[in-house]
Amino acid sequence: MERIMSIRLIVISFIISVSMLVMLSARGSTAASNKLGAIAIGASGEDISAIANAGAVNIINVSAYGLSSANNTIWYQGLAGIAGTPEGLDQFGSALAAGDFNNDGFVDLAVGVIREGTGAYANAGAVNIIYGATGGLTSANNKIWYQGLDGIEGTLEADDYFGASLAAGDFNNDGFADLAIGVPRESIGGNLEAGAVNIIYGSAAGLISANNMMWYQGLFGIEGTLEAEDRFGAALAVGDFNNDGFADLAVGADAEASPVFGSAGAVNIIFGSAYGLTSANNKIWMQGLDGIEGDLEQDDRFGSSLATGDFNNDGFADLAVGVPYETIGPADSAGAVNIIFGSAGGLTAANNKVWYQGLEGIEETPETLDRFGSSLASGDFNNDGFADLAVGVIGESIGKYANAGAVNIIYGAAGGLTSANNKIWYQGLDGIEGTLEAGDYFGGALAAGYFNGDVFADLAVGVPVEGIGGMVAAGAVNIIYGAAGGLTSANNKMWYQGLNGIEGTLEQDDRFGASLVYMPPNPNAHFPWPMFLPAITGGTK
Repeated sequence: MERIMSIRLIVISFIISVSMLVMLSARGSTAASNKLGAIAIGASGEDISAIANAGAVNIINVSAYGLSSANNTIWYQGLAGIAGTPEGLDQFGSALAAGDFNNDGFVDLAVGVIREGTGAYANAGAVNIIYGATGGLTSANNKIWYQGLDGIEGTLEADDYFGASLAAGDFNNDGFADLAIGVPRESIGGNLEAGAVNIIYGSAAGLISANNMMWYQGLFGIEGTLEAEDRFGAALAVGDFNNDGFADLAVGADAEASPVFGSAGAVNIIFGSAYGLTSANNKIWMQGLDGIEGDLEQDDRFGSSLATGDFNNDGFADLAVGVPYETIGPADSAGAVNIIFGSAGGLTAANNKVWYQGLEGIEETPETLDRFGSSLASGDFNNDGFADLAVGVIGESIGKYANAGAVNIIYGAAGGLTSANNKIWYQGLDGIEGTLEAGDYFGGALAAGYFNGDVFADLAVGVPVEGIGGMVAAGAVNIIYGAAGGLTSANNKMWYQGLNGIEGTLEQDDRFGASLVYMPPNPNAHFPWPMFLPAITGGTK
């Protein structure tokens, strides 16, 4: 289980990211072209020179024919002035988010470095910001953020994991994307690993410390009791749940204890306003509360992953909540996903639904340790106006291959998600590239975006423990394209370092595909990307 946790580093926030290591010729350069957007891919285990697991992020550009290796780049600390020094086990790229923080029309990238040591504080964590420009990302004006820097709230402490999850959204609707940073191991008032979320607001100069805020349960009436090991901030997602024009924040506290059951899990909703996030009308959700389907149980980890999308196309963002350790029948940790719908009053229990394999014809059978819901992503794969949901099942066994991994697709409709035409995908099925192998964890990260410039959302699937050419856990990313009938294997492609000139050398334990985020060509036109607010978050019993 520890190995699983290490590969499923939390992603959070907006849509897909591809990370690949680059060769010297591309290092330090700005991407030559991203007119159709790009994907950022985290390789959190990438070695930089002889520094093990320092981490890197690869950028692959979109073309009219799909992703293209042309002008691909790699980024890591110390490259061309990127703030920070590569250090062993930093895991640069463990989480990703994209947004236009300075509203200049170019998408910017936030990179979590969850084990960054600052001063004497090992694993305190940090976030690097790399800004967009005419040709793509550039090192100009890049910045590293951590607690205590320039007045950022919170105290530097060892093992906080600042940046373990990330999400971008315009919480005050001023035209500048803001950044939410999960700190799930933050200690509050003596409560170890209670968890917190830092908010840094955007401006014409990019992210700035002015009016920054740290949120946690119990602060200003935020629902939930401050407790040790709740892990508030383990997952993040952004959506406008009440359609008032202000982005709202969903915060997973996947180890939240109910009065009886430890680590049952919960999700807090904090609403946006003209002043940014506010505790007014905030709400906590968990299974069994206010009619939410599912029973409170020990170690379910409700809120381990989050995604938002308008599944019923009513104008309100809805929330998908991963419960990867949900017991279904006799199958322990088979996993489930709860759907809570948006409304003028925010999220509502009305018509909420829990989904799992085998329910109403959802493909495959619930099995012990499948972990359905371990990752989530939302996108309109068939362009019918309804957001669809991709569900990672990292522990799915295919034939004799334990933990090969799979992804279930559940399509949106007027009544919300429906089992009609649902589909399961895995390597080797219908020509999907890659070979079925034990322990690949296909679906370890997910992101939706437009990877060939058409009107159908496509799906990127991280396979962070994929072995390539004898290199164990080198990692790969499968791209499955959308069409009028939904996702299709036509022209699907598997990407990895060294393929067709993708920067970086194939190495063991690079974990290419551990995190993903889509970078649209015009963030102001797409933002806040309501159909694509995935969050990939990990928890372990």
